[in-house]
Amino acid sequence: MWTPFIQYGFAGLSILLIAVVVWLISRILRLFEENVKLITANTAAMQSLTTHITAHDDRAQKMAEVLNVIHNKLQTRPCIARFEEGTFAR
Repeated sequence: MWTPFIQYGFAGLSILLIAVVVWLISRILRLFEENVKLITANTAAMQSLTTHITAHDDRAQKMAEVLNVIHNKLQTRPCIARFEEGTFAR
């Protein structure tokens, strides 16, 4: 007596869930595309800024060298080096 209603309800719910999954996947793919565009634009902006700074300002070039030295010194510290390698453990 209830079997057809249960079967149709299950079929309807299954179709609804498949539609939700397809919709979510399309949203995720759109998000990935937007992230790629954003990363590309940020990389281009950073390269342009770096080129501009190093080409036009001697103080900025010295500041970049100082920042590189600080970065290298921080990388030699064991806690930061492990974190960068992905082996950071508490």
